[in-house]
Amino acid sequence: MDVLKNISFSIALFIIGAIFLLLGLSGGITISGNSLIMQESWAKILSSVIGGILVVTAIFIEVKPKLSGKSGKEITIKDGGKAQADNFFYTLDDKSAESFPSMVEGAIRVQILGRTAVNLLGQYEKLFEQLGKSGCEIQLLFVDPLSETAKFIYGSNPEVYKNNIISASQHLSRMKRIIGHRLQVKVTKHAPTMSIIAIEKQDMQKGFLQVQLYFLHSAVGRDRPIFRISRDDRWYGVFRDEFTQLWSDSVEWDMSHFLEQANR
Repeated sequence: MDVLKNISFSIALFIIGAIFLLLGLSGGITISGNSLIMQESWAKILSSVIGGILVVTAIFIEVKPKLSGKSGKEITIKDGGKAQADNFFYTLDDKSAESFPSMVEGAIRVQILGRTAVNLLGQYEKLFEQLGKSGCEIQLLFVDPLSETAKFIYGSNPEVYKNNIISASQHLSRMKRIIGHRLQVKVTKHAPTMSIIAIEKQDMQKGFLQVQLYFLHSAVGRDRPIFRISRDDRWYGVFRDEFTQLWSDSVEWDMSHFLEQANR
C-alpha cells in the first residue's frame, strides 16, 4: 500500500492505459493463472483506443511543466515541511532563467521598475523598439537622478551610477524618437529595494511578474536572487500594487541635462 501511495497520478494513469492497450493489441492477458480474453474485434479496438488515450494523457501531464516555458524552480514541500529558498530563487545565469526576449514575446504592456535598467536598455534597445512598433506599451520607472536618494542606491559607487544614468538617457532618447508615446519614462524619489518586470499579454492569464532583489554588498551583479510570480498567485497583487503606486506618485523624467553631459 505504501508503494501505491507514492505513485503519482500520471504514472498510475500510464499504467492503466498500458494495460488497456496491451489487452487491445494482444487480445488478452494472463496474470497469476487467471486469463482475461477479448474475442470480439470491437472490444479489442475500444480497449486499444482507451489505452492509447490514457497513455498519451499521462505523458502530456508529465511533460507539460517542461513545455510551458515557465522559469524558476517548482517548489515541492513534503511531510508538512517548509519550502527552501533554493527551491524558488534563481539567478540570471541559471538554466531555469527565461531570457528577456522570451519573456516579452507577444507582450501588450511591459512595466519595469529599476535603478537605471542600463543593462536591459543597452542589451535590448532594438527589442524595445520592436515592441513599441508592434503596439506594446512600455513604462519604465527609475530613481530620480537629481534626488538625494540617487547618491546612495549604488552604495559607495556614485560615479558608476552617474555613468549608468547618462548611458540610460542616451538609449531612451533614441528609443523615444522611434516609438514616441508608446514609451513612457518616469522617476521616483524613493529607492527601490527590488526591480520589478511586469509583463501583460493578450491572454491576461499569461501575465506575470519577475522580481529581482537589490543588495549593496553580497550580491550586486548577475548573482542577485530572482523569483517569478504568476498572475494567479496570491502575492501577485502585492507586487503589482507596489509598481502601480510608485508609478502614480512619480513624475516624467526630463533627461535633457544628462544628454548634454553625454555630448560634452
